[in-house]
Amino acid sequence: MMRLSVILGLSIGLSLYAAPPSWGAATDAQREAVKKLPHDLKNLMESAYYCRGLTGEKPYTEAKSLTLSVLSQLTDAAMAERFVSEREKSFEAGCPQEMRSTCWADYLDMPVNESEVGAEECDLEQKLAMAAVVLTLQTIRGTPTGKN
Repeated sequence: MMRLSVILGLSIGLSLYAAPPSWGAATDAQREAVKKLPHDLKNLMESAYYCRGLTGEKPYTEAKSLTLSVLSQLTDAAMAERFVSEREKSFEAGCPQEMRSTCWADYLDMPVNESEVGAEECDLEQKLAMAAVVLTLQTIRGTPTGKN
């Protein structure tokens, strides 16, 4: 799994150097953001996956779709699919189908009977993970924080 992240990081990095001339040379911050992006996307998918027992399938489906879209634009569709597939295998190993309704408790290190607090924590985790992805993508694109 670590190998795939390294390969993905290198591929995304190469795509930065192959960017149109109008984009210019990648900055150190952009190169660092490229290295960070796979981790941020994994965190986004992971929080949505483990919290499905409280939040339903929609956040995970959206996180997976976003990950595929972003990575397909920066690398290719096959590499994006492999990245998502490897993450899903890892998540499934940690949260098999029969435990899906309570995986959030282990993920958040909370008792199962605190589902109301767990739902709030899941929501916060997912918002933080999405914010990290957005900030990383803004850095890669060279877009100042707070602007699209």
